[in-house]
Amino acid sequence: MFKPDIKMNNLETQLVRLLSTLWDDSQNLFLASMPLIVDELERLLQSEPTAQELISPYFSSVISKMAEIDQDTSKMYAQRAQSWAKMLAALCDKSFTTRSFKLGKPSGNKFTYPIHKRRTEENVVALRQAEHNLDAFWASIDQLMVAKAGDLRNTAVRNILSQSRILQRTPEWTEPEKASPAAPVPKSGESDRYALYLPVSKVNSGISPRQLDVAPPKQKTKTRGKPSPAFAADTEAENLQKQTPFDTQPAFPVDARALKVFRTIFFNPATTSTPGEVPWNDFLHAMTLVGFAATKLYGSVWQFQPTKLDVERSIQFHEPHPRGKVPFTTARQFGRRLNRAYGWFGGMFVLNDK
Repeated sequence: MFKPDIKMNNLETQLVRLLSTLWDDSQNLFLASMPLIVDELERLLQSEPTAQELISPYFSSVISKMAEIDQDTSKMYAQRAQSWAKMLAALCDKSFTTRSFKLGKPSGNKFTYPIHKRRTEENVVALRQAEHNLDAFWASIDQLMVAKAGDLRNTAVRNILSQSRILQRTPEWTEPEKASPAAPVPKSGESDRYALYLPVSKVNSGISPRQLDVAPPKQKTKTRGKPSPAFAADTEAENLQKQTPFDTQPAFPVDARALKVFRTIFFNPATTSTPGEVPWNDFLHAMTLVGFAATKLYGSVWQFQPTKLDVERSIQFHEPHPRGKVPFTTARQFGRRLNRAYGWFGGMFVLNDK
């Protein structure tokens, strides 16, 4: 506390300002940071004997302990953030980032991805080229991190990249042929079987599509947990029929309104000509029809609680605004989340005869 109308010289004003910054915990302390203020206070006390006389022995010991605590905290932070420091240093290394910068530069429509358009030869080429360009960029980042930051052990980044998740690639364009009832569906060769799937990170995951076996499962894909992805050449209807008669994957008979929703969120270019938006009310209708209770929680968040399904976990989705329609790309994200959560795919939903 200050006496009213007290006059201070420059040294006293400087000392009081530093002490006030420490005990007020104001925006000035946030902007300047405690280490800087403590260092400046120590410098002032050591360089100005008069300033030392203004500080009691007790308060001097408090300031000293603050400096020690700050040093210990800095050491602990440096130890905990060692991996992040290596990653930041790697990303700031110009000799390595030049190539990654060129690969990631979105000029020349390198990453144009017309996934929302009907599949044509031109669109398929654009999709495959964008996937190739993006793979090249992230491969360079992988190599950069391994060379400069090591294996990123005990970091959240490595935990994410080492997950057993597979990214599906667009197959080469083939001219669509009219299906003949007597003609069998051709199967992909062994090399093609795994060519369309890549791990999230080739360097950090330590897995391959062959190890995960991307073939359709021979037994039931449970409605909870992750299913194995199907090969590119197999249709979803075949996947449903390949289950054993004793433990079959459930099929959901739905009306035309709900079927249109599921055909959009589980878009299959082989059977669906043009993707589109999904009205939110239609999505609510489809989810409640297959056994969820829809409840609005807060803001745009809706929770879907299973009531008639052999699953335990609920799932949440955000209602789009202000248009009230789910864009196609967001609808595909909905489908991927339902696939990861319950193992669902488009072939499970069939039109009700009624």
